Parts: sequence; structure tokens; C-alpha cells
Amino acid sequence: MHYKDGTLAAIGDLVRGRGYNLKHEVQGVVVGLTAGAGSCNIHVATLRYTRPGGDLGLPYLATYEEHGTCAEFELVHRDPSLTPKPDAELARAAFDAYGQSTGGKTWDGKDIPPFEVVAERTPHVARAWEAASAAVRKLLGR
Repeated sequence: MHYKDGTLAAIGDLVRGRGYNLKHEVQGVVVGLTAGAGSCNIHVATLRYTRPGGDLGLPYLATYEEHGTCAEFELVHRDPSLTPKPDAELARAAFDAYGQSTGGKTWDGKDIPPFEVVAERTPHVARAWEAASAAVRKLLGR
């Protein structure tokens, strides 16, 4: 999943764009990415101005999660520690290509979860894909 300029999207990025539920552009932090979804694949935590009902008329800021299409957002800032390493990007590309070539199924016929889920639940598997990508890159002399 990529932003308007083609940059790979990542959890924790500060982004700006227009989602589905608000009529104006929002800026916030990416808190969710849904790989494989053509739309509604980015979740951005943002603040919005709210005025509660009842006798309490004081306005305040509330956290709001806006959903949208990743390609409609632009990257504003990424913490350098969150920048994917080349092997991580290659691992994700290889993982996605594997999933596409198998119809989204594992060797035993189970659905392949998105790479983010694999990296979160079984980090050793994500590291194995990175190691395999690094070996291919080394073999190619890159």
C-alpha cells in the first residue's frame, strides 16, 4: 500500500488527506492499514473539534478515527526509526508476490494473513522473509 507519491505506507506515519466520512482534509497518525483492500485501507487517528450536548457547552478536542484510501493521502512525516529497511521492503514484496501466486493460500490451504499481521504475530516469520530477501540481494550483487 502506497501514498500518493508512491511511498510505502507504514503504521505511525503522519499523513494528510481526505477520508470518507469528513468533508474536509485531515491530518493524523496512521493507526491501521488493511493490505489487499482496494478502498478503506487506511485508518488515521486525528483530532476534531467537538461541542457536547446538554448544559455543558464547552468545546473540546476529541480523537476520531478516519478511514480512507491510502493512495489519497500524502506522507507529512515519518520517524526515521520507522523507515523500512531495503530488506524489509523486499521481504514484503516477495511475501505479497507469493500470496498472489498461490491465490492467497498457504501450502496447507489456509488464508495468508497480511504481512503486517504476520510481522506482529510471528515476527520470526517476517525476519525469515527478510533474510531470504537479503540473500537474493546479495546473490544479485546489490
